Amino acid sequence: MPAVVMGAIIGIANVVMMLKDESGPGGSTIAHGAGAFIGVLVLTFLSMNYGLLLGWFPALANGFLGNEIVIRIGLGFIAAVYVHMHSGAFKGARGAGSHEAWIHSFGLGILIAASPYLWLLIGPMLPTWMQ
Repeated sequence: MPAVVMGAIIGIANVVMMLKDESGPGGSTIAHGAGAFIGVLVLTFLSMNYGLLLGWFPALANGFLGNEIVIRIGLGFIAAVYVHMHSGAFKGARGAGSHEAWIHSFGLGILIAASPYLWLLIGPMLPTWMQ
């Protein structure tokens, strides 16, 4: 449940940033924000469940990629690129200003990479049904 809650929090932040940054019609921007929401949920889930990720891809456990921090930074970078590319691929985008700002994309990537550590701060403040 913590991965879903953190994914939802980060996904909502992503939709808010998309609405602020993008220049297309609001309905299309929200629809693409909702589409990116699913990817943000999946990447947050993987970041918060490192052991499960290693179970699926045992080759990651060896060498440099076996480091938990390296994997989370990689997931954060993948998330930043995914969110930025997803924000520019909507109908009605008008020019170069139609993408989400890179700073917002990398900010979301950092949130995804740090989500297990942020949960230690946020989790105790949430109602018990969300923990």
